Amino acid sequence: MRDSWVRETALPYLKKHLTRERLGHTMAVSLLSERLARKHGLNHNKARLAGLLHDVAKCKSGKALVRYALKYKLRPPNFEETCRQRPKMLHAYVGAHLARRVLKVRDKQILSAIAKHTLGSDKMSGLDKCVFMADLASYDRKYDGAKTLRQYAMKNLDKAFVEGLRLKLKNTLRDREWLHPESVRVWNFWGPKE
Repeated sequence: MRDSWVRETALPYLKKHLTRERLGHTMAVSLLSERLARKHGLNHNKARLAGLLHDVAKCKSGKALVRYALKYKLRPPNFEETCRQRPKMLHAYVGAHLARRVLKVRDKQILSAIAKHTLGSDKMSGLDKCVFMADLASYDRKYDGAKTLRQYAMKNLDKAFVEGLRLKLKNTLRDREWLHPESVRVWNFWGPKE
């Protein structure tokens, strides 16, 4: 999509629907997605746009995300349990649908990267991994290890992706939060093989 579309359509929509902090995060994810894509020989324009739009639905409440998913008959993995346990996790799937429906994004690779940026999938393209990793290790992330993970992703996207999955699982368990069944399934698919 053209830069004029980003300026005239995407950014005004994001400014209206995201907090200033969330908008800053999406800009950081967009930048890192683009850099990772360039480094790994992927389409950097698609990566930049997917990074920019990845959290387009993040500021919706859990109830609003559930209502939206029901209204448009979205059925992400483990939908009912997600609605009960952590409805905010629906933002990735709702965001992809919203990008298509409202912002008229038609590129399936961009929509896939938006949908998969939170939980991942057993079918992750290079672009999907760029956005997943950029979200996890963007320049605005201040947790211990974010910089190291970012550097690792620049060197080896596939191995960094597995490390990113491991880190997400570790933090979820450490914080005693609900572990999404899809996260376990994705880890079992991509995790270290012996």
